[in-house]
Amino acid sequence: MLDTISQMVPSVNKRFYIGDMPDDMIAASRSESRFTGIGFTGTAPVRADLASSLFSAGAKEVFFEADALVTYLDQI
Repeated sequence: MLDTISQMVPSVNKRFYIGDMPDDMIAASRSESRFTGIGFTGTAPVRADLASSLFSAGAKEVFFEADALVTYLDQI
């Protein structure tokens, strides 16, 4: 029988915080759990401007389309 919850749950080696606002990227970088900020611009009227802001706020990657984001996460 398993003695602890950590034996039941596989260890997580990567954590992602996906958001569409620069504040989301700041929250990811300040988290104690070491989240990697991933930006998504699908909701923005001017996607290039938002992408620039997301990168400036600490996003590791920025995606313009949901399919590209899903593909990226599938490859990790």
